[in-house]
Amino acid sequence: DREEKEMAVNKLENDRLLIEISDHGAELSRIYRKDVQKEALWNADPAFWNRHAPVLFPFVGASNGGVYHWQGKEYPMKQHGFARDTEFELVEAGEKKVVHRLVSSEKTRENYPFDFCLTITHTLEGNTVGVDWKGENRTDGEMYFTIGAHPAFLVEKGSWLLTPGKESLNYIRINE
Repeated sequence: DREEKEMAVNKLENDRLLIEISDHGAELSRIYRKDVQKEALWNADPAFWNRHAPVLFPFVGASNGGVYHWQGKEYPMKQHGFARDTEFELVEAGEKKVVHRLVSSEKTRENYPFDFCLTITHTLEGNTVGVDWKGENRTDGEMYFTIGAHPAFLVEKGSWLLTPGKESLNYIRINE
């Protein structure tokens, strides 16, 4: 079932990189670096871990007892929420960006009682892959959530992904 869903893939490409984004979970599923002809993202080998870079929403981590409590009711909640296992709507597929959207429904409200719209935009500019998340509260009152990413890279010591002399990847803190 998951394999069929992953066939709906959107591509962004330039002279440096080829990236692919699946409609299933709006998951970044490939980063191919052309100059060294190597894959940068984990291959989702089901023998180890069948994902590439899942989006964690509406929660990062596990709920106590697998249940989310809200206003006296219990809602079953899988670890890391449900976005990573949900088909997103493809809103835009251009030369430099791909935009996906997930809107609350009867099905999502079985696990998460809020009305929301989650928009995820992937961009490709030069050798930079950008991911932007926008969570919109469509509920009267407050909506509690966390969001995160869980990308897995094909990195080993001395890898072509790392800057020479460094032992880690570069990153930008979310508050910057």
